[in-house]
Amino acid sequence: MICIDASRFGHLEPTGVEVYSNYLLPRLVARAERDHIPLQLLAPLPKDISSAYAKPVVIPGKRLWTYLHLSLYLFRERHRVDTLFVPSHVLPFVLPKKSVITIHDLAFRRLPESYSWGQRLLLHFAAKRAVRHASQIICISESTRKDLEKFYGCPKEKLRLIPLGFDREAFLASFVVRPRSFLDKWGLVPEKYFLYIGRIEEKKNIAHLVRAFLQTKDTGWKLVLVGKPGVGFPLIAELLDSPEAKRRIIHTGYLPADDAYSLLAYAGTFVFPSRFEGFGIPVLEAQALDVPVVCSRAGALPEVAGNAALYMDNTEGSLIRLLEGVQTPDFARQDYIAAGRENIARFSWERCAEEVWSTLT
Repeated sequence: MICIDASRFGHLEPTGVEVYSNYLLPRLVARAERDHIPLQLLAPLPKDISSAYAKPVVIPGKRLWTYLHLSLYLFRERHRVDTLFVPSHVLPFVLPKKSVITIHDLAFRRLPESYSWGQRLLLHFAAKRAVRHASQIICISESTRKDLEKFYGCPKEKLRLIPLGFDREAFLASFVVRPRSFLDKWGLVPEKYFLYIGRIEEKKNIAHLVRAFLQTKDTGWKLVLVGKPGVGFPLIAELLDSPEAKRRIIHTGYLPADDAYSLLAYAGTFVFPSRFEGFGIPVLEAQALDVPVVCSRAGALPEVAGNAALYMDNTEGSLIRLLEGVQTPDFARQDYIAAGRENIARFSWERCAEEVWSTLT
């Protein structure tokens, strides 16, 4: 029997691991039915996912659910469980013969200043245990695979590269694009503004983006930042408080999906200057909406954006040139849109699920 940690499945506002679980688990259930292999989906709360071969099992508990409550359950069921799959980064203390875990990134090693010492300690402990005790580690990018080798000396044979998927049709069906008049609220003109969606924090290099944008020629384009404040926001808030920033930059705060993706659909360019990414789904979302992308080369972003993005380096001059370049009549907008469409076709949740399933079985 295969047990899957389903604790991250079904979240209403999914990010990162939750998105991975939401797309992957139903496809693993379908493969269990196809191959007649029983599954148990383990979680602290009831989950709306089941089939003839997939049985949801509620394991009550709140604090340290994986380390305590899941471990106790696996100990009790140790004679029945053959394989455990954990889609996030924390292995329980009790493991069956085969345990597979997905590690999405090691951002806490690349950008330690963005994490508290307590967070770094827990993440380091989890990664070290995974390298030592997991039968196989799924890496969602080559960047993560290399980091596991570099920082933890993980043997190559234990690592399996399985990129995340992307489903353009499902993505486009997940929200409703507002009419163009929706932009009037912020005084925006379609295709005449740069957009960033994500946490407004130092790890995402937002201060760098704001400084660079304010040094570009004022051609009427705006910079729109969508997202909640994060680590390092006070410095960013100071930059946004200048008279010129108040005139040229809009910080909307958090927006629901319909509003955020409507802004993306009408954007001139999506800008993603992150200092590190384990993957980079927002890049694929922009390309799915036919919006050109400017991004950094940090972490896995070159793997994900491919040849369909304009890449900045770490200097403000580089970003300034790119931001000014996309505003000119010579910018090959349609070429980048076409390249983006080709690029997202490289990513498939069905292929991702099939490769994960083959790792489990």
